[in-house]
Amino acid sequence: MEKMNPSTQATVRSNLYSLVEKTVNESGFVTEPVTDGMLVHLEDGNFAKIRVSVCDPVKFDLEEARKAFAEKTAKAAARASAASERAKAAEEKATARATKAAEKVQ
Repeated sequence: MEKMNPSTQATVRSNLYSLVEKTVNESGFVTEPVTDGMLVHLEDGNFAKIRVSVCDPVKFDLEEARKAFAEKTAKAAARASAASERAKAAEEKATARATKAAEKVQ
């Protein structure tokens, strides 16, 4: 597969930005263009930045990108699971303390 010429890349980016903008606006968010992408105004006053990049198939390793994403997702899931276990243990400890304190009062 050959690299797209710059004119075609610009057209593809423009079409994708239009599609994203339409979808985001239909979801109730306000968007605005910025130099290197699009800002989405979030309800809490923050912004999300969206940027479209057309990748050169010769330089971009799709399998490596998929592998990196899978690893990142697995690490995030492990962190979330560990946090959940810590929260559960803390809740059990607090419940035990409350029960013990209630028994002392009686």
